[in-house]
Amino acid sequence: MDVNLRDKICITPSGVQKERIHPEDLFVQTIDGIDLDGPPTAKNLKKSQCIFVFMHERDLKKRMAIAMEDYPESCAILARRHGVYVWGPTWEKAKTITEYKA
Repeated sequence: MDVNLRDKICITPSGVQKERIHPEDLFVQTIDGIDLDGPPTAKNLKKSQCIFVFMHERDLKKRMAIAMEDYPESCAILARRHGVYVWGPTWEKAKTITEYKA
């Protein structure tokens, strides 16, 4: 997950449940990929490898909107070089969707 703050991007650590992340766990970098800040090294956290996807967020956002329009019954998409994106009315519902087994 990332958050774009004008000229900075905040990136979550890999392999950590997102609802358990604290602000000090975030990696901060410029749009150009220069690291500005990160979690304490003692936490041994690694920056998400999905940053490539996030750097192309505008294109992804457009394609997700099209997929959501074309398939209104769906609640997830599979994104190349990332994995699954899910959505729901709340973050709890979206998390439940990721754990669903058919």
